Amino acid sequence: MEEFDPEAIAGIRLSSERYVEAFNQYDAKSIANLWVEDATYITSTGIELQGRAQIEEAFAKFFENNPGVSIGTVDSEILSVSGEWAAGSGIVAVNFED
Repeated sequence: MEEFDPEAIAGIRLSSERYVEAFNQYDAKSIANLWVEDATYITSTGIELQGRAQIEEAFAKFFENNPGVSIGTVDSEILSVSGEWAAGSGIVAVNFED
């Protein structure tokens, strides 16, 4: 595995932790704020969301339609870090209440 700047790795891990925390608090605004204003977010179903407003709206709708949902990180790996961006891969466990 390639070695990356430890400070960059710590920042990426912190962002991941903040995502899980905000998700489990159903805080769509905090989730959206993890992205830059003009971000493109592609959902697991291939839908492209443009900008924080669309990201926030999509998560708010998801939470509304899935009360009691929660997530936890099972495994993750940093694949690349370059300047202003990073790429990673991971598994997230999604739990839905019955």
